[in-house]
This record gives sequence, structure tokens and C-alpha cells, in this order.
Amino acid sequence: MFTTGSGVLHPNCAALGQGIVSADGRIDRSKLGPLVFADPKQLQALNGIVWPELIAEVNRRLDVLRSQADVPRVVVLEAAVLLRAGWETNCHEVWSMIVPPEEAVRRIIERNKLSEEEAQKRLASQVPNSEIVAKSHVIFSSQWDHEFTQKQAERAWKMLTKELDSCQSSL
Repeated sequence: MFTTGSGVLHPNCAALGQGIVSADGRIDRSKLGPLVFADPKQLQALNGIVWPELIAEVNRRLDVLRSQADVPRVVVLEAAVLLRAGWETNCHEVWSMIVPPEEAVRRIIERNKLSEEEAQKRLASQVPNSEIVAKSHVIFSSQWDHEFTQKQAERAWKMLTKELDSCQSSL
């Protein structure tokens, strides 16, 4: 989304400045992050530019799937901003992963090489676990081991396909 010709690069430069563009013409996330996570208004401006492009792309891809002779029964939309953007209303089910806040901060520090304060700002810009739980049909925990998570995902998938089979048979 952050490349030349994507429809997102130019508005971002106008809103956030040319300093966020790297030598190869892409938006430099290491420069963008401190700008938007330090200032909620900047983050809101960025979201106002990026989210419409993201949902338009999702809709384009859904249109392609709907036009196929063999329309898939399930479409999985993986979107980190799904709940923050309010897109969950367009989904039959929402499956989410939660992580304890202290673990999230630790991971942000490790992954992005940020200070604890910067990591806290990033976490504060995200949907809190309580809201994730309230808006989701299926919840996974990042603290579970892989095998348990796999079993829970398979169980949830089986329940979803059973529900779809039930709906299909009632048509």
C-alpha cells in the first residue's frame, strides 16, 4: 500500500511530509511510526488515507471471488485494523488473537527496537483486549502453546463449517 502509484503514497506525503519517503520511493515505516504513534491526530490522518484504500482493495478482491464459477464458502480477511476501522460489521465471524499488554510491549520493543515509552504509545493506539473480546466470536491467546492453539482453531473451523452446512441445507 505504501508504494509509488498505490494511491496512498502521495496523500501521505502531503499530510505527513516528504521526510517519510525512503530513497527507493517507499514510505519508510521507521520514520512514519514515530510521527503517527506520538500524535493521535497524525494517526487519524494516516488512517483516513490508508483505510479507504484498504477496504476498496478488499472489496475488489471480493468482487473477483464472487464472479468465479465456484464461489468460495469462506473468505478469510486478515486485517490488523479490522476492529479499529469498524469493518467487523461486514464479517459473519471475527476471530481474534489477544496478547497480555506487558507481553505486547515487550514484543514491540524487541521487534521495532523502541523504548518502553514508544512501545506503550503504540500499544495505546491499538484496540484493547477487552474490546477485542467483546467484538469477537472466537478468541485465541498468544500465550497458548502451538498444539493447543491448533486444536482450538480446528474446533472453531469445524463449528463454522457446521453452521454453514446448516444454513445451506435450509435454503
